[in-house]
Amino acid sequence: MHPPTDLQDLEAALDAEGDEGELHARLLLWYMRKVMQVQDYDEYEYVFDADAGGVDGFWVEPAPEDRFPTLHIFECKTGTAPSEDRARAALDRFRQTVDTLDNVGFATVASPEARSAGLAQGIREVPLSEHFELRPTLLLLYNASEQL
Repeated sequence: MHPPTDLQDLEAALDAEGDEGELHARLLLWYMRKVMQVQDYDEYEYVFDADAGGVDGFWVEPAPEDRFPTLHIFECKTGTAPSEDRARAALDRFRQTVDTLDNVGFATVASPEARSAGLAQGIREVPLSEHFELRPTLLLLYNASEQL
């Protein structure tokens, strides 16, 4: 028997939350609750299990009237640790996804599930950066002892 790893401890914490779905979706739900301390939010409506066009979820954080609300855009990567080149490529793809979302919105980029959630949050006009403060977050959960 191997001693528990940080990855195993985190996976146990994710399991203890009782959420169902893919590991990346459960990681994002845990992150929003435990790290960002998001309250009074229907996470299940804005965290996506299926491929949502490079976006695993988002959250619109309200702001005072003199500021733009913050649009948090999330992508989660889980699994076996990639090589440095593959990790850099994943980061570059996420940057491109955020740039595309900024310029064309959810309408043509994201999955139907993400588009519908975006409309429900009032995400309609582009460029998004003229209506929201954009905060992209890439969460990585890899087993470092196994590299591709």
